[in-house]
Amino acid sequence: MVSPAGSAFRKRRASAHTDPRAEALLCWFAAAKGWLNPHVQVLFDHTHGFHAVAAQPLASPVVASCPLSLTLSHLSLHHDQDLVPHVASPLHNCLGRVPDHVLNYLFLAEQHCLGEESQWHPYIACLPKPESMAAAVWFTDQDIEFLRGTNLMQATRDRQTALRDQWEHAQTIMSECGVVMSDEFDL
Repeated sequence: MVSPAGSAFRKRRASAHTDPRAEALLCWFAAAKGWLNPHVQVLFDHTHGFHAVAAQPLASPVVASCPLSLTLSHLSLHHDQDLVPHVASPLHNCLGRVPDHVLNYLFLAEQHCLGEESQWHPYIACLPKPESMAAAVWFTDQDIEFLRGTNLMQATRDRQTALRDQWEHAQTIMSECGVVMSDEFDL
């Protein structure tokens, strides 16, 4: 007898498909000595985006292992470390002046703007696009009005203010450091 959950899983799996971007991601990942459980598939559908599913029950809790060499973070801007690949970027000039988590956002955006020239392109190509972001922090003012009367409205406003403040601080520091980012790069 098939459980309702199992039936829903099969229907979801049938509506999802392997996407060429997922194939490129998995090839890039494997070439860098990444490991993905052979019973796990990376699929795409319009409801869930890119996601991993187990094709059968997994014998091990280990789903994947990612080498540090694939890390996309501000660490690649630190030329005094050897854990991750070094990247030539004007953002290097912002080290110590912009909080590391904000530098991570900036570095990801910079790499996104590089497109296929970025060594992380296969990974970045599988991330959600700005137009598909559904978190309340990206709602328009009109949409936020639907949250009136809930604690989510003020929490969303607070998070938007914090992100805007981080962005404005980062822009000031980048300007002082002579860092020019792509025009397609904004909050």
